[in-house]
Amino acid sequence: MEKFFIIANWKSNKTTDEAIEWLREISKIKDHNLKIILCAPFTALYPLKLLIEKSGLPIKLGAQDISPFPDGAYTGEISARMLKDLGVGYVLVGHSERRRYFGETDIQVAQKVRMALDFEIIPIVCVGEFNQFINILNKLETKELAKIIFMLEPPGAISVQTGPVGQGEAESVQNVVEMIKKMKRFTPASNFFYGGSVKSHNITNFLSQPEINGVVTGTASQNAQEFIKMIENAAKI
Repeated sequence: MEKFFIIANWKSNKTTDEAIEWLREISKIKDHNLKIILCAPFTALYPLKLLIEKSGLPIKLGAQDISPFPDGAYTGEISARMLKDLGVGYVLVGHSERRRYFGETDIQVAQKVRMALDFEIIPIVCVGEFNQFINILNKLETKELAKIIFMLEPPGAISVQTGPVGQGEAESVQNVVEMIKKMKRFTPASNFFYGGSVKSHNITNFLSQPEINGVVTGTASQNAQEFIKMIENAAKI
């Protein structure tokens, strides 16, 4: 059986010290047959890289965004080459929060996907609905699709941080499976994740579905103990 992916997306949270403490707590977990990816803020990537390498932890680094431009006169941007130098292997692209607060478009998403692929960083392309998925698909080449992971994040399921774990209501498993089946017909070689209020009590509901290759956890992943519970529950499947 292929390993499940569990991705932690801290969003805009955690200082460097807090990030290191989280990783130290996570390092206590027992062996598992999972692929863990940590999408941390840019400011925490380098110290996390050093600690992961020193400790030999089975965790891959991911970024929460990537520049649509190469190195150059683009003040404030973090290029794909910079991320690759930090050991980043995955990147979230087109997250709903990037679209909502920063006006990110499907054209920019496609540009970011290509930048990531040029440096062998795997893009996790976030889509909220079928039409958005088709719009992005139309801007990419067929040969690129097999290298891309798509993450379905229904707008109503995005968790809002109102406590240590966060509140939000996940989409029904049936709706998620039906949507992924529909999308997979257009790109059968791609992997599909689900994201949106995934927590320890519902993670197995999603990962037990053959159509779902992994989950992206947002607010809940910021709590190390909650994330450990998610890993433990997923490892039992």
